[in-house]
Amino acid sequence: MLKSILSITSKFSLALIVVLALSGISHAQTTTVRGGNGAANIAEVKAAGLAGTEKGLVVRCASGCTGSGGTASSFAAAFPATGTAAGFSDGTNMVGARTYDSDSGGGTENTLGVNIRAAASGGSVGIPGDATNGLWVNCKTGCSGTSFSDNGAFTFGTSSVSPIAGVFDDTATNTATENSAAIVRITTQKALHINLRNVSGTEIGTSGSPIRVDPTGTTTQPINVGQVGGASVQSAANALNSTGGGIASVQPTCQLDVTTPTATTENQFGNVRCSSIGELHSILRDAAGNARGANVNASNELTTSANTELPAAAALADATANPTVPAVGSFNMCWNGTTWDRCTKGTSGNGAVDSSTQRVTIASDSTGTVIATQTTAANLNVRPDTSGATGAAPPARANYIGGLGSGATGGFLIGSAVADTFVNVNVSTATTTLLVTGVSGRHVRITSLNLVTAGANNVALISGTGATCGTGTTGMTGGTTAASGWNFAANGGIAQGTGLGTINQTNATGDSVCVVTSAATQLSGRLSYAIY
Repeated sequence: MLKSILSITSKFSLALIVVLALSGISHAQTTTVRGGNGAANIAEVKAAGLAGTEKGLVVRCASGCTGSGGTASSFAAAFPATGTAAGFSDGTNMVGARTYDSDSGGGTENTLGVNIRAAASGGSVGIPGDATNGLWVNCKTGCSGTSFSDNGAFTFGTSSVSPIAGVFDDTATNTATENSAAIVRITTQKALHINLRNVSGTEIGTSGSPIRVDPTGTTTQPINVGQVGGASVQSAANALNSTGGGIASVQPTCQLDVTTPTATTENQFGNVRCSSIGELHSILRDAAGNARGANVNASNELTTSANTELPAAAALADATANPTVPAVGSFNMCWNGTTWDRCTKGTSGNGAVDSSTQRVTIASDSTGTVIATQTTAANLNVRPDTSGATGAAPPARANYIGGLGSGATGGFLIGSAVADTFVNVNVSTATTTLLVTGVSGRHVRITSLNLVTAGANNVALISGTGATCGTGTTGMTGGTTAASGWNFAANGGIAQGTGLGTINQTNATGDSVCVVTSAATQLSGRLSYAIY
């Protein structure tokens, strides 16, 4: 026999590995294991002496080995009457486990109690639960939706709900028994099946409780065209004077009952009255339902009484507040920015004005004529639209400036010529020279003239037609010859006019203006004119 023993001993523990190779069963031998300090046998490996033919390691209990009643049992054997208790550590002491009867019937089934705990840092923690609600479950994902208490408050956009589902069950419908929960039925379009019931929960729409037009009645009320006053359902076309081809409907009818109108008694049906062309008769009623007919005379004039909401007539006074109710006044009222006052003339007398006189603003786009009377030079300040600012461009319009001319007592108003054309005088021979060519139907109106001659010279202006005014010639500054005009000495001359107003003009419309000289000496000057 080959034996090998490795032992490590301490005060309380021993680790032992024994490997035995027995060369034969016939060698009955006992191997003893002792402690390191020579203590008594700790264990023995026996080849014989055990009950039966077994051989094994016999361990001797050194301390704490009291107790009795331990037993061993075989699988599938009867449960022993006595046994060895199994225990667990509570961290310090040994405690026994507890069982509970899991058979809610008449039998007994003991089940080991289990406390479910979850791992946590520093030690496990208990999973919440109680005897009423059972084990609490904390949903980690896919947990949207919640439950609601009956008639609980719902907040839009905040409260979470669980969607409902239904079953399409039309072929062989499953019924629910009283006080049982069941899944709702839906159509193929996922709409809920609805069962109509009244406020008391009674099903309606049945033969015993039909849906009624009059919910307070008790008789059956089938609907047909006879009950709505028609013999059949007509086809109403969507066009004027059409007959059929449109929407099927019951056509309303009315009765032409003008000669002897038939009266209808209270709470009875009657035909609607209409005119000969199908116009319905109608009557006006007030809010209380009282008939209030309108009065229309033979001239189709509607007559009515005055509205009694208007206030009674009263004298108007100054500082009247802006009215907030209907009012009638017969005086011109003026708004001073705060209150309405009667418009006053102020100082008495025709044309008299003062601070109380009503002001009038004339629109800038008015096309009518405004007439104002100026009593003094200081009380009418009018600036026409022809005025312009100093240094600005000329206005689009201009005023006509005139003066008094011959005529009736006081004279007639005539216009003043304004020079718009100028011509130089440059003559050095004794001849007749054309200065201004006339225009048919118009006068040449000279507004200024200045002449100077170098030597003695007789000078005359003449009016006439032709290249040198030779036809219909008339004098403008004397006669028609130089000798009968101005007789200037050497370096003599004349200056007349400013360009505004006529100083001379042709004697006939259409005439030209010519100058006649008597000497071959220089005559110089300038003439301004207008033709009209």
